[in-house]
Formats: sequence, C-alpha cells, structure tokens
Amino acid sequence: MKPASRITTPEQYLSSLPEGRRQEMTELHEAILKIAPHLKPWIAYGMIGYGKVERDAGNRQPREAPIVSIAAQVRHIRVYLGGHDTTATLDPRISETLGQVSIGGCCIRFKRLADVYIQALLDLIVRICPRE
Repeated sequence: MKPASRITTPEQYLSSLPEGRRQEMTELHEAILKIAPHLKPWIAYGMIGYGKVERDAGNRQPREAPIVSIAAQVRHIRVYLGGHDTTATLDPRISETLGQVSIGGCCIRFKRLADVYIQALLDLIVRICPRE
C-alpha cells in the first residue's frame, strides 16, 4: 500500500487508505500524538513521521529523518523506531511484551492493531523519544 507521491500531509495519507486500515492507522496516529505531542507529524519517505532529527548520511549531506514513523502496508502495519540513531536495532525479545508482532531492525510489524498491546507500544515510543 504505497501512498501516491502527491500526498504531503498526514491527513492526506490517512484518507488515502482503505476504510479498515484507515481506521486502525488513524487510531494509532492519534495515540502517538497524545503521548508525544512535541513530535510534530510530517510525511517522510512515504510514511507518517513524528519529530525530526538530522541523520548522518555518510559522505553525503546530513538529512532529516523521523524519530518514529508509521506505515500501512498491504498485509501489515509497521512502526519504525530509531530514526534518531542509524545503528539502533530493537531487541527481538521485546516482541514478547508487544503481542503478536514481528521485529526487524528498528521495525515492529503487526497485521492488525488488535494484535499489538497498544499501551506497551506507546510506552516504548515514549522511552525512545527525546524530550523537548
């Protein structure tokens, strides 16, 4: 489920999704806004990103990256953590505390929002987010 390049706001991103996925993504988006209101949402790399940090891009110019981002895929919802650190990886054992999820690098994947323990996910986001 790749959003069209014309999408420039989180609201456009959410409204572009099929109804079922839109509802879940909107609920997740609103929950993130509630627990981390200092992380302003924006469209980053075709996803909804929250907060901005400058990441080292190797021998290129540094670039802005979201601290947290969410993406709707055809079969999964993905939550990316670690935009603040290019070497960050999530401990796969964390999946035990998050419900029916899979972990890959700095990504948490789940099929439906009901599969994840939302409060545990939000607590994790709060822990990794820098304060204002």
